[in-house]
Order: sequence, then structure tokens, then C-alpha cells
Amino acid sequence: MTAHEAAVEADRCLYCYDAPCLQACPTHIDIPGFIRKISTGNLRGSARTILESNFLGGTCARVCPVQELCEGACVLGADHTPIQIGRLQRHAVDHVQERGIQLFTPAPATGHRVAVVGSGPAGISASAELAKAGHEVTLYEKRELGAA
Repeated sequence: MTAHEAAVEADRCLYCYDAPCLQACPTHIDIPGFIRKISTGNLRGSARTILESNFLGGTCARVCPVQELCEGACVLGADHTPIQIGRLQRHAVDHVQERGIQLFTPAPATGHRVAVVGSGPAGISASAELAKAGHEVTLYEKRELGAA
């Protein structure tokens, strides 16, 4: 999605007060909020809004069944094409990742060390949140990198 396509798509959003798309999102990302930031050209702020709720927002934008969740709940979907929420989310997160923009800085070190077992989505998300809180995190995985 180009920047122009993203801006045009974001401008279609109605920014619902009680947004059904937000209610349908299992990670409760502020969808109208991140879309509004895209419409104003604030991709960094948009990505931050996404990643504050879901550290794996870039991955989820690619694999989440949006047709059944947020896009399926979009109020425009009844009469028009729903907002392409997944593509907009990917556009915002890709923007910061491709540029190496760091959105979060860890809190001061707490001196606590935490072990997280399992590098699935929950383990990675928990590790990220603990690291942002200033804890030293070691993530353990049984399988070797690249093992199926």
C-alpha cells in the first residue's frame, strides 16, 4: 500500500464512537485512533498506537483473519467495502520497522531477572512487556531456530 493509498483508505473511516471494529479485535487495538493518525500523516504515532496494544502488530496485520474480525465488523461493510484495516495496520508498522524507528525505550533497570519459557506469540509479547518495564529477560525455547 502506498502512502497515497493509505491516506485515501484512512479518510474513508467514520471513526465510530463505539467502534465495532475495536470490539471485534482480540487485542483491542484502538483502530479508529491508529487510522486517524494515518489520515493525518502520523505513521509513527499510528504504529505506536498499534504496538502499545499488540507488540506483534506487524505480524498480526498479515495473518489475522480480519474479514471475520475487525473488517467484518466495520459499519461500512453493510453497504460499502469495509475499511482495509489489516492493510492499514501493516502499512503503519512496516513504515517504522523499515526505517529502524524505535518507538519504546525501556524503563530504568529494576535489577530483576525474568525467564520466559516458550517463544510463541505469548512468550514474545510477555518478554517485550517485561523488557519495557526494565526487567532483564531471558527467553527460552526448546526448539532450535528454524526447526519446524
